[in-house]
Amino acid sequence: MRGLAWICIASCLLLIALAFWLWILKPENGTSSPAKASVQEIPQAKLQDIHLVEMEGSRRMWEADADQIEVFEEKNVTRISKLQKQIEVILYRDDDMLTCYADEAQIDNETKRIDLLGNLTARSQQGITIQTDSVTYLPREKRLLTDKPVTIMRQGFILQGLGMEADLALEEVRILSDIVSKFQATDQLKTGGLKKVR
Repeated sequence: MRGLAWICIASCLLLIALAFWLWILKPENGTSSPAKASVQEIPQAKLQDIHLVEMEGSRRMWEADADQIEVFEEKNVTRISKLQKQIEVILYRDDDMLTCYADEAQIDNETKRIDLLGNLTARSQQGITIQTDSVTYLPREKRLLTDKPVTIMRQGFILQGLGMEADLALEEVRILSDIVSKFQATDQLKTGGLKKVR
């Protein structure tokens, strides 16, 4: 009987010690420990003032100029970001190209998907300009997508709305909702040099 009592006391003390140990190690507010969070956010490679070119065989897929590039191997993501000036990313499709300026780009190293983020301005070779907060580029489909407010401009014609799907050359553009269009008069139209009255 005394042996059973000692086993019960020893088991209770062991449970109390285990509970105390778990309580000591428990992170505050139910969040993960700062050490773990910071390890996940530390890039495995970090370069500054860099020019990148992504090739597929002999074809150029995209290129970028940036103040900083960080590679996160665990997430399989490359982040291109600005320190002083916006990043420049040029996307290619056959003979077409789209030049984009943004605060940051995140590239999925496996799918090659590119998310251009923050104060985005993109210009096609045909003179079409897009302004929005973010765009996703799907390289396999050569498509641009956003669910943010977007403004598209070409030679005084302005189209605004919410959300967009477009091809890389901006020849096929679809605004998803809340479409507003207007014409902004210019002093001189390029067609024939005629003066437009405001």
